[in-house]
Amino acid sequence: MLSTASDADLSPPQNTIRFTSRGTNTAAEQFFYVDSITGEISVKQALTLDNNKNSFYELLIGATDLGVLPLQAPEEARVQINVTRNQNSPLFVNTPYSVTIPETDTITTSILSVSVLDADIVSPFNEVTLRAIARISPELLFYRQRW
Repeated sequence: MLSTASDADLSPPQNTIRFTSRGTNTAAEQFFYVDSITGEISVKQALTLDNNKNSFYELLIGATDLGVLPLQAPEEARVQINVTRNQNSPLFVNTPYSVTIPETDTITTSILSVSVLDADIVSPFNEVTLRAIARISPELLFYRQRW
């Protein structure tokens, strides 16, 4: 995001602008930075480090020229930053899972379906991917009792 300002003076340094910022709360100052020369607003540190999990940050951007007697913009620009967060972990439905299968089932027989829900309403945070973590031979998973 870029803050912009203009100055009607015709020559430097009177028409050269510098930006300042202050957050309306400490979290905004902790997580966002405004470049004093370009006015570019950038993330200062990962938003996942925000222990309060704020979904809203607000910065006030000021503009001042570099004239001998510097002039300041009469008002600060209010910048609101909204953050979409991954708020909910996926949950398995109807756990624990247990299944009994006959020994005559073929190799491709489906033996169990699992259900997973995620309460987040915004993609990609409400999308769930299931993966097999390890491939284990059946001998390690099942024991066949011999009579």
